[in-house]
Amino acid sequence: MSRPFAQRLLRSAVCPSAPFLLPLRSNGPVHGAWGLVALSPSTRRCMASKSKRRKSRSKLLESELAQENKLQGQLETVLDFRAELQSFSLQPAMVLYPHAIKTKLLEGKDTRELARLVHNTYRSTRNLSKEQKEALAAQIETIVEDLKQERLPHDPIASLHIISYYKDSQQFDQGLDFWKWLLQQDESCADARTYGAAIELLAYQGVPLEVLEELYQYALKRFPGDYSEYHLAPDAILADRSQPIAMSGTRMSLLQGILTARILHGDWQGAYLGLDVALRLYPTQVPQRIFELFIYERPLSEAYKVFLMACRAGVVLKPNVLNVTLEGLGRAEELETTVQEKLSIISAMLNAVRAYAGAGGVPDGVHLGVIVRNLLSLMPPNTEMNFIDEGADAVPAENAENSATDIDILIYDLLGSIMETFAQMGINPTIATFNSIISIGGDLKRQELIDLAIRALHSSELEPTAVTYRALVTAAGELQDEESVKDAWGLLEEAALLRAEKQAVAAGLDESNTPQPKLDKLDWKVLARACRRINDVAFVREQVEKGVFVLDGNVLALIERELGREDKKSANEAQSHASQSPQVSQVSQTQSDTKENVTDQTSSGAQETMTIQERISAIDTQLSEIHEIVLSGKLLDASNSPFIPMSLDENECAVFAPESVLPTPNAPANAKFEDSKMREIYDKFTTDIQSLQYGASSSAASESDSYCDSADAENGSTAQGEEDAKVDEPKTTAASQQLQGLPQGQSPIHFSSTNYTLAELRYVNWVSINELLFDARLNEIVKQTAVDQAMKESKPFERGRDAKWRCGLGMRRKVYRDAGGAAKEADWEKCIAGLRRWRKE
Repeated sequence: MSRPFAQRLLRSAVCPSAPFLLPLRSNGPVHGAWGLVALSPSTRRCMASKSKRRKSRSKLLESELAQENKLQGQLETVLDFRAELQSFSLQPAMVLYPHAIKTKLLEGKDTRELARLVHNTYRSTRNLSKEQKEALAAQIETIVEDLKQERLPHDPIASLHIISYYKDSQQFDQGLDFWKWLLQQDESCADARTYGAAIELLAYQGVPLEVLEELYQYALKRFPGDYSEYHLAPDAILADRSQPIAMSGTRMSLLQGILTARILHGDWQGAYLGLDVALRLYPTQVPQRIFELFIYERPLSEAYKVFLMACRAGVVLKPNVLNVTLEGLGRAEELETTVQEKLSIISAMLNAVRAYAGAGGVPDGVHLGVIVRNLLSLMPPNTEMNFIDEGADAVPAENAENSATDIDILIYDLLGSIMETFAQMGINPTIATFNSIISIGGDLKRQELIDLAIRALHSSELEPTAVTYRALVTAAGELQDEESVKDAWGLLEEAALLRAEKQAVAAGLDESNTPQPKLDKLDWKVLARACRRINDVAFVREQVEKGVFVLDGNVLALIERELGREDKKSANEAQSHASQSPQVSQVSQTQSDTKENVTDQTSSGAQETMTIQERISAIDTQLSEIHEIVLSGKLLDASNSPFIPMSLDENECAVFAPESVLPTPNAPANAKFEDSKMREIYDKFTTDIQSLQYGASSSAASESDSYCDSADAENGSTAQGEEDAKVDEPKTTAASQQLQGLPQGQSPIHFSSTNYTLAELRYVNWVSINELLFDARLNEIVKQTAVDQAMKESKPFERGRDAKWRCGLGMRRKVYRDAGGAAKEADWEKCIAGLRRWRKE
């Protein structure tokens, strides 16, 4: 046997498939079978497959890693976008917006926050330039288009903000187009809150009220909630008036929308019945915006009562709402004819401040300025007073030859009390307050007022402004004080030059490149007017020829017009003062009879003076209460110290009260009046056995939607209608019952922040709504009288907030007297049923 054959035989015997197991010395050259095994096609395919799998796995890992990196980048983009939204940075957010939307990772809440930010930016930024408005409009249009193309997730609150933006910016056509698109979408785009905002938009656009009422009813049916259509009806009944109501789906935002429509269209009955619904359901949680609607849109007598109702419920309104209320009262004070009536308005101002502070608000220097300005306007013009200088204060010299009248002394004493009380609370006057005092001093020809303002300003940390110097020039001209006019003008020039120098330094300009300073055209106008009154026209021309300030042709023409104008005020000064200050004749009579009024207690003049003193004493009491509330940090206990009077006219504090129990100026703050008859009527109107059973089925604890105006919340607070706020009243639990010492199963007593029980708060709100309905009917007659008078005189009808028919109380008193005054007790139920437009059988 040959060796190769033997080797092959041996290998096949050991293992045909593993010849490599043979000892090396028995192996010959590698060829033949081994070569075939190592290079067989199956082996090659196996090895190639493994290699491909390794490469495929590697590519997959690389792809997954790339995808993960891409996702990580997208997440970072979205997170950065959300961070800008949360920090209320609109421009950086809009830079990231195109990249964030491409990630397709945005959610409905992102759309909501973006729309809210654009809306709030528009509402909170004052004096937007044309370019800024155009930029915001373009951003909103981009968002709307992305919503329509479904590149952005839908959200009902985002839709609400977009509609509100269109309303606020008066882009009604664009808003209407967006609303038409929303009507074709499902609940992911629109809900009851969105419908409420849409009704407001359409109301401002002028859509008829009938159409809006139909839309309101349609929304109630489309989004029924827990018997919302029933509970929002004017004659709905609560299961338990002493307990908070907790229902899901009560459409407060929708109610606000229709309230706006009713107010704008003059349906005061429907508006107040809607407010009654809100106060019945949530007596302590009615959104600020609902109260503001009435305060801004209704006549002063109604707005004042609504303001106090909000404070009584513990609702803290914005400071500007208090300012609007005080300004309206100031307008009413201007239209009053006697010192007593004017002092009653000052008392009403302090009553509003007291209520505001008692509800948790914080008065400020702006509010103080309004009160001071209106108090000083009580003083008659052309009354000279001698003063003893005692530091920073000006004290009337009682023994001077031309001594101050009793009324002047009382007013100055009251002014000192007000300033001192507010200063103790840390509330100091603003520069605008001092400017107003200077202006009033000039108008009334009272140098002591101007001196008082200057001394107080110097002792404060405030710096005079251009308005301050302008007021000094004007006041000196009114006093025909030539030296003071020139001195005040010199101060104005110095301030303007210093201001221009600071601006040049800030801009990095040297003296050679500093532009010539320029005065405001109003500065030249007041100078020309003052020089005309002091008969020194040459001084104006001298200032123009000096060439210190830049003057263009328009300013020169303005100066010439002012110099050539006839000074009718100086020619008819006495007649003008008599027409502007009807109380002058009364004050003059009081001045001439001062000694008799003080000594003779039986004269009418004495009674008048004592009445004024009593009013001022009552004002001092109010100041003490305001001081105590603010310093204590506690809310006012309104149940023991009610906001009396709730009406501007003391004879109408309680429209339905018998004359024998009408409150008087001397009534104690905690006076209680018998109202069993009214409570009996209240029970008839607000309780019903069948309705109690019906309403009880929907009283399960859940959430209620709250409508908080997004623009009201500055700096990005909760948006309008954005969140369903849980009812913040304590729940009926065994623990709460034990805390109040109640037996198991008995409902606890719930209180408002102002210490009213919910049952009592609902009752007093119901009474106030009846009074408002009564008051609104009087104001409607006053309005129609004003319309007829305007037509008779061929003059335009005044529609502004300061219109006489809205703020004046004289015509309203006449209408009240002609209507027979307060309703008789026997007619209360019939009267209330008529006012509410439905009768309780």
